[in-house]
Amino acid sequence: MARLIAALSTALFFLGSTVYGQTREEMPTAYLDGVAAKLIMAGFQDIRLIDEKSNTLVAYDKWGSEVVIVIDPYNRKTLSQTYVHPADE
Repeated sequence: MARLIAALSTALFFLGSTVYGQTREEMPTAYLDGVAAKLIMAGFQDIRLIDEKSNTLVAYDKWGSEVVIVIDPYNRKTLSQTYVHPADE
């Protein structure tokens, strides 16, 4: 899991959020837009889609820590929430 997070972080760094990630306003489906709205209500900001097939997003929590979030494809519940930087846990 740590390798996956490192790979996702590296991909975001090199590709940039304007090419690879998407902001809440640019979510590709109504379902993911609803997920982003739910995350905003929970205090997250700067939400970007990483992988639509696995419903993986990255966002910043209310303390500014970067978090990788995997959402259930059917009920908008969080399956996993992992801090990108271990010191933020």
